[in-house]
Formats: sequence, C-alpha cells, structure tokens
Amino acid sequence: MRRFFLISFLLGVLVIVMSLVLHFTFPLKAHELPAGFSSPVLAFEFAQTEAEVQALFGPEDSPLREEMIKKMNRGNLYDYIFIPLYGLFLFFFGMDASKYSGNKLFFGASVLAVVVMIGDVVENVLLMSITTQMDMISFQPSLNNLHLFTWIKWGGLSVVFGILGLYLLRSALYTWQQLMGWVGLLMLPLAILAMFIRPLVEIYTLMVAFMFLLLFAYSVWWRVRK
Repeated sequence: MRRFFLISFLLGVLVIVMSLVLHFTFPLKAHELPAGFSSPVLAFEFAQTEAEVQALFGPEDSPLREEMIKKMNRGNLYDYIFIPLYGLFLFFFGMDASKYSGNKLFFGASVLAVVVMIGDVVENVLLMSITTQMDMISFQPSLNNLHLFTWIKWGGLSVVFGILGLYLLRSALYTWQQLMGWVGLLMLPLAILAMFIRPLVEIYTLMVAFMFLLLFAYSVWWRVRK
C-alpha cells in the first residue's frame, strides 16, 4: 500500500516544474488575440483560420512576428519533455487507482493517457509546420488537422479526469476527496461546451490545470498519510 501513487507523486513534482518552464518559454504577448483568448499559445492551438494565425503573429518581417515564431517553436520543442511527464503521471495514477480499487475500469484512464500523449505530439508537429509554412503557402489543411488533434488531446483529458473522478468518488475517505471527484466528472461536459462555445476554451484549460493540481494533491496525501 505504501507504494500506491508514489510514481505519480514524483512525476507530479516534475510536471509542476516543467509547466513553469513552459510558461516563461512560450510567448506571453501577441499582435492580435482572437475574441475570448488571453493566451497566445492557446489562441494558436485553437486557431480556425489562416487570418487568425496571421493576425496573431503580426505583419511579415515584423520583430514581434519573428520573436513569436522563435518562442513558439522553442516552447513546442520543450513540450516534448512535458508530454511524457504529464502523460505518465496520468498513466500511473490510473494504474494505481485500478490496483487499489480492484476495478479495471480505472485502467481506462491509463489507456486514454497514451492517446492524449499521441494527440499532443501530432499537435506539436502541426503547430511547428504552420510556423514554417505561413510565410510561403496556404496552411489551412494543417489548421484543419490541428483542430482534430488539439481536441483529441484536450477532449481526451476530460475523459481521463472523468474516469479518475469516478475513482475519487468511490474511494473517498473525506469530503474533500468527494469534491475532487465531482470536479473530475464535470470536466467532460465542460469540454463539450467549450467545443461549441469558444470563449469557454480558456476556462476549460484552466480547469484542466486545476484538476492536475488536485490529482497531485491526492498523491501527496498518499505519501504523508499514516
């Protein structure tokens, strides 16, 4: 029992550190953000048209555009370190939830964590291809594919959190764990709303970060409990 959620705890520390590194690596400013967005990174990930991307990065040959492309590409390169960290955090959390509860349903979170990682890798490839293409040729086909894989990642996370939320509800020893479980279950309907109501995207992504912190807190609780 002592080893339950140990790997998730260790990976969770690295996830928090790497998320801070990425925050200061990706660009914090953009030329023009789409309505409902305050983060250039999220605006890029959820961009729907070439015009939005061009407006986001600014005029050709402008210093801001060059700086944004450089920072965006560097951030996406560092993201290849972040992807296995958060993905394996969820993978091992799902495995331990399944073992501790004796319910194989929760192993589904581990399987979906792999799908999320694959979606994130493809998303990064597409993002970097767009920054390469946008001064030369039309990149709308890449944007169409980006929309698909972005939601494979973000939508997949909502299902992972829903499964783990169910685990938290069923295994809760305290009220705060039950509340964490309900937050996890609410992630899927929030993701569906965000797919159709664009201004909700940033709220949803903030809730994703909050859910990671809740799961990390749960793993910390396991490490300090008697």
